[in-house]
Amino acid sequence: MFVGLIVFAVLAAVVRRATPGSAALVTAGTVVMAVGMGFGRNHWTVPLGMVCLLAGLALLGREVDRPAAPARRTDRDPSGA
Repeated sequence: MFVGLIVFAVLAAVVRRATPGSAALVTAGTVVMAVGMGFGRNHWTVPLGMVCLLAGLALLGREVDRPAAPARRTDRDPSGA
């Protein structure tokens, strides 16, 4: 699950459906949650990871609702001339 969240956030940022900041928040929250689970479920890092995940996923959701930006065109000739 943790790896899937990171992949989802990074892919969303790569295809410009999310900002790099929201992907970073999701990744940070996921890492903090994974570390917190290693120390036990009642460790103080678990709530911190949940807050990071909530903020990052809220930003991702806001970005997904917005229409995608059109692809950028270059004025270069594809033949290389």
